[in-house]
Amino acid sequence: MRTIIGIGLLAIIGLSLGAFSEPQIVTDIKNGDKQLECLFNDGWRVVSPDKIVGIDEVNDRWLFTNGSAKTCEIY
Repeated sequence: MRTIIGIGLLAIIGLSLGAFSEPQIVTDIKNGDKQLECLFNDGWRVVSPDKIVGIDEVNDRWLFTNGSAKTCEIY
């Protein structure tokens, strides 16, 4: 019985992690395969991959550890 419960919990955790995985473009930028450049108050700047948290798809914004930006380009 414990084995069945354990397997069930692992399956739930695995499905949950899959549902919350980051979009491929975020992974590509964090890996250095792509580059994100955004318009900030002081002009266009490349965003350091370690500052990227993810994308708010509802509000169409990139999220960073220190803020966010809406006007961005991917290279």
